[in-house]
Amino acid sequence: MEGGLRRSSPARWSDGRIITAHDFVYSWRRVVDPKTAAPWAYLLYSIRNAAEVNASRLPLDALAVDAVDDFTLRVAMRSPTAWFLQLHDSFVFYAVPGHVIDKVGSLWTLPEHIVCSGPFQFVEWESRDALRLVKNPQYYDAPSVQLEQITMWPVANSVASVNLYRAGESDWVPGKLIPPAIVPSLRRNRDFHTTPAFWCMFYAMNTRVPPFDNVLVRYALNMATDKRAIARFMGAGRLPALSLMPSCPEYPAIESLPVEIEGTVFDVLKFDPAAARELLRRARVNSLRLEIIYPNRPATADLPQILQQQWRVTLGAEVIPVIREEKVWMQARGSLAYKGLAESGIIGDYLDPNTFLEAFLSGADVSRSGFSDPPYDAMLAEANTETRAGERMRKLADCERRLLRAMPILPLYHNVLAFLRKPYVQGFDPRRLGLMRFKHVWLDTNWRPR
Repeated sequence: MEGGLRRSSPARWSDGRIITAHDFVYSWRRVVDPKTAAPWAYLLYSIRNAAEVNASRLPLDALAVDAVDDFTLRVAMRSPTAWFLQLHDSFVFYAVPGHVIDKVGSLWTLPEHIVCSGPFQFVEWESRDALRLVKNPQYYDAPSVQLEQITMWPVANSVASVNLYRAGESDWVPGKLIPPAIVPSLRRNRDFHTTPAFWCMFYAMNTRVPPFDNVLVRYALNMATDKRAIARFMGAGRLPALSLMPSCPEYPAIESLPVEIEGTVFDVLKFDPAAARELLRRARVNSLRLEIIYPNRPATADLPQILQQQWRVTLGAEVIPVIREEKVWMQARGSLAYKGLAESGIIGDYLDPNTFLEAFLSGADVSRSGFSDPPYDAMLAEANTETRAGERMRKLADCERRLLRAMPILPLYHNVLAFLRKPYVQGFDPRRLGLMRFKHVWLDTNWRPR
């Protein structure tokens, strides 16, 4: 399977150099290069030989992408990939300036070196307190860009971010910086907005350490979790996650999963504390002590305490919340250097169930749970060869059932995109994939408060 895409006029990097098909060959090879260690390299696995290159089984030039000429990119697919064009919304597929990276290496993202291709370009840190972007005059559609400058404040403290907004120092605040505790008070505020997201929040369970190497313990934790209560607390329209997949057109939602254990059938997706305790007994776990590691993120900071209280009541468990700085949390997750559960989650890269399911392929394990199941890999590959849309969705749901039967994760809720936006800020088009694009944003200078 091959495809080509042409532009009638060339796009340019912010330094004026023309962007060519060769830039994409360079960039996609860089993603799958094992030396780069890109965590999202698996998104390119639908391209022929990408997985083999990423696993060091084939050389870089074996990736089936080549530049026919400066403006024609040819891609050979591993198998039919209905969602391939949708993938290009993901930053993993964006071109990077190889002509700069080859000169300065890892310093290429510094203001004095960075070269951009989007509507805005990074120019400086203002006194190291704010990030300043300005309109990119070389952008191919620059006349459509209304904003001349964007200042981004890297505020980690959620209270401070909301206070800056209330004081008129900022015009937009993303939902991850809005504490759940104040969401109820914001619901009637015309500045507060939500939209459904293609996003599941879950905790990964380290399936390689006792007692979480026993699936019965993982079932017990899931069945001892009152997800409806968690979704109510988080508010803003979030929905309890009985399974991994958020709603998706034509995809049959999975709401129950009967599993026979020692002659008794348990619905392992159901909130059932008594059954959870029975499963712990059958797993011969008399007392449960576990850690939850989570990052310093305001939006999810209350979850470990909620689970601590729930599991103390339902299972008599001792739960130890362990907060870590973002980088330390990511390292612990990535190396499976945690003893119990770790905050995780997936926001879809494209609107198709495969974006969630492929994250659990052997070698990918985006959840960082240690899960690996070759039969699951084979099922997913077979499902994606199906050309009948409805039948493909049915087969993908079977893949999710197999994943949930192994239960390497604890689904909590299906998320929303929430944000504060001043009424004079117009042109936002938030999408389920969490992409907040500023290209068409503009300020209504005629707006006046009523």
